[in-house]
Amino acid sequence: MLAITSDVNINLLNKEDTIVLRYMDILHSFGLTQHITKPTRITPTSKSLIDHFITITLHNVSHSDVLPSGCISDHAAVYATINARIS
Repeated sequence: MLAITSDVNINLLNKEDTIVLRYMDILHSFGLTQHITKPTRITPTSKSLIDHFITITLHNVSHSDVLPSGCISDHAAVYATINARIS
């Protein structure tokens, strides 16, 4: 199981942007999936999806979402529920 979470600063809401297309191509070429689909940074003038949660196994992630941080930060926290078995 591989899971990566990070503030990548590539706004995945801009689906037609060249850098977004390249980034998604790189993820797919390594068999990686980015699970977050909602904005993770919200300001009075903009919304962006720049905090990502990436895994190599899609079927192990049963749920992913964003937790608003309120007044602590303008970034929301991303999380995922992962079904993992220790063998």
